[in-house]
Amino acid sequence: MASAHLTLQSGNALVRIPLESILYLESRRHYLMVYARCGTFRIRGKISEYAERLRGAGFVQIHRCYVVNRAEVAAARHAEVELADGTRVPIGRRYRASLSIP
Repeated sequence: MASAHLTLQSGNALVRIPLESILYLESRRHYLMVYARCGTFRIRGKISEYAERLRGAGFVQIHRCYVVNRAEVAAARHAEVELADGTRVPIGRRYRASLSIP
C-alpha cells in the first residue's frame, strides 16, 4: 500500500510530503507553515481546512494556530505539547479535551 502524503505548492514546484514525516502545522496570518523532517514549507491556506483534511490521518488541532501529528507528541502538559524533536507547541483551552494521550 502506498504511503499517504500531502502535496504542496512550493515556489514553482509541487512537493509530496509523507504524512508520517510532518511534525506540525502553524498558521501565520494568511499562510501556513508546514514543519516536516524534510524541511519547512510556507503555503497559502487556512488551518481549519488542513485540520479537517488531516483529521483521519492522526493529526489533531490543539490551538487555533496549530495542528500536530499525534504520533509525534512525546508529552502533553496543561498549557503545551512537547513533540519528539523537543519543539513545544501551546494548547488552547478550547482544544484541551481533543488531545487525549494514551
